[in-house]
Amino acid sequence: MSLLRQFAGQTIIYGIGHILSRVLYFLVLNTYLTYRFDDSLEYGYYGLMYGYATLLIVLLSYRIDTAFFRFGSKEGSLHKTFSSAFFPLIITTICLIGFIIAFSGPISSLLGLPEYPHYFKWFAIILGFDVLSLLPFAKLRLENRAKTFMILRIGNIVLTIILLMFFLEIYLPSHPNGAWLNKIFPELSLDVDYVFISNLIASFSLFVILLFTLRDIKFEIDWSLWKKMVLYASPLIVVGIANSLNQYFSPQLQQYFLEGTTNENISEGGIYMASLRLAALLVMFNTAFNYAAEPFFFRNAANRNDKKIYAKILNLYVICALVMALGLFYYLDIFKYLIGDNFRSGLFVIPILLGAYLMLGIYYNVSIWYKLADKNIYGSVISIIGVFLTLLASSLMLPQIGIVASAWSSLICYSGMVLLAIYFGRKYYPISYDYKKLLSLIGLGVLMVLLAITIDKLEINNYLSLALKSIIYLVFIGYLYKSNQKLLAELKSN
Repeated sequence: MSLLRQFAGQTIIYGIGHILSRVLYFLVLNTYLTYRFDDSLEYGYYGLMYGYATLLIVLLSYRIDTAFFRFGSKEGSLHKTFSSAFFPLIITTICLIGFIIAFSGPISSLLGLPEYPHYFKWFAIILGFDVLSLLPFAKLRLENRAKTFMILRIGNIVLTIILLMFFLEIYLPSHPNGAWLNKIFPELSLDVDYVFISNLIASFSLFVILLFTLRDIKFEIDWSLWKKMVLYASPLIVVGIANSLNQYFSPQLQQYFLEGTTNENISEGGIYMASLRLAALLVMFNTAFNYAAEPFFFRNAANRNDKKIYAKILNLYVICALVMALGLFYYLDIFKYLIGDNFRSGLFVIPILLGAYLMLGIYYNVSIWYKLADKNIYGSVISIIGVFLTLLASSLMLPQIGIVASAWSSLICYSGMVLLAIYFGRKYYPISYDYKKLLSLIGLGVLMVLLAITIDKLEINNYLSLALKSIIYLVFIGYLYKSNQKLLAELKSN
């Protein structure tokens, strides 16, 4: 079986698991909640808290899961490496969670949510279980147990959905004045609170189940190995923090840089987040692609004479991502019904966000070199520059043009990071990417977007508009199929 076909097969399995689980999650936490909430303020709270969560999960995990891939991928070292990473992680996680809970009041006041210190207590516990689940999931990936990985991911989402629907549709209407759940969580007051509680219960349940996959692990800590992993991962902490700021901190920046009151800005952030999550269907593909790519790249890193596989994988990614991104944009008149009426005023940011997420996916591919070459410091430098670009663009444009500035800042940030990753990569881990082909594909994507915008401006019948877009979209797919026969043939080869 060719390496490209092997990679594609793993991507499909991870893709089914991740994308299906995220689609289920999306339909509840984006579609259902945007229809249920009367205004965008509560959804804005949701966006703020999960933005902070993405940052904290990096700090709590100190990226030891990526270090586990690096050191656990060596033959015969998986169990020892896992044990040396997992048991110290338990200790550090308990300490940091305790700190957040103890100082939840001052933290909530500092971050502009003084009335909701309980959110930070709840999220500390959620993140504790999520962090401790990272290494068991990484172990499944490194063992190529993709089906088990998929089942557990989907199961976790299904449980979250069941709990949320139970609390909002059965429990809350039946107990408007509180009952047993309010005795456990006396701070419950808003509908969005039940989203957080459902997540907490589901994260705990997932962690307990994952413990059963660790029956072959012995309590064995090699502290010298642990130090090597922490040293390897330490630059990646900066990378992770920077990525969280670049990708998930739009609501926080909008809260501080938009010119309305705090609640008005949070409400605007809620509208932006609804459209962002619709565009983030492409990020689901990016993540599924990365789930397969990272362990694949590490396992095949020793074969340095076969770097052509990296270029082929990048071409494959761009082709697939363009098909998905343009499909979402061309049929936005249909996809828009996945969010409630009160949130659709932000749909105009989607084409810009899709471009940003395409560049993010390209960055995942062209930046893998610094992990393979043990040059993680360059990942930190690139990510810090990305944060600078995000903060600069947001602070300058948010007061002037509103929430669309967050989409433009994302596109500027990820485009800059791609260029930097390619520049440094050519020095330390040169890979011969087909830049001419990549630029032609991106240019074709831009042309497709302009064609769709032109059709929309014609103000013709909606059905005729959809028919014209469908014809253009199908011609586009046909062109990609015809012009990439060699790549597709390698996917089919044994």
